[in-house]
Amino acid sequence: MKQNVLDFEPELALFVDDVSPLKYYESILNFSLNNLHSQGQIFFETNENYKYELNKLAQNYEYNIIEFKLDNHNKNRFLILSKVGLMSRKLLMLINYWYTSL
Repeated sequence: MKQNVLDFEPELALFVDDVSPLKYYESILNFSLNNLHSQGQIFFETNENYKYELNKLAQNYEYNIIEFKLDNHNKNRFLILSKVGLMSRKLLMLINYWYTSL
């Protein structure tokens, strides 16, 4: 890890124990079950090495739109989760377009 990251980021934000490296993600997903709006989204900054594990974890919480976004170094760095189905998402975009074009 680069020195500038170690110098300015809290250790708690950078390191977790090897036994449960996804524990903070799982905690947020548990919280989202009762607290996230049905059309809400969750945005995570991730470690590229955990892409597949995070994808599986998100599916266990019934997130059906799982998008990984690349950072400026082409690494899977950001994860966007949504429970809105694809048809619902397209319908929302269509409704938004219709209202803004009035």
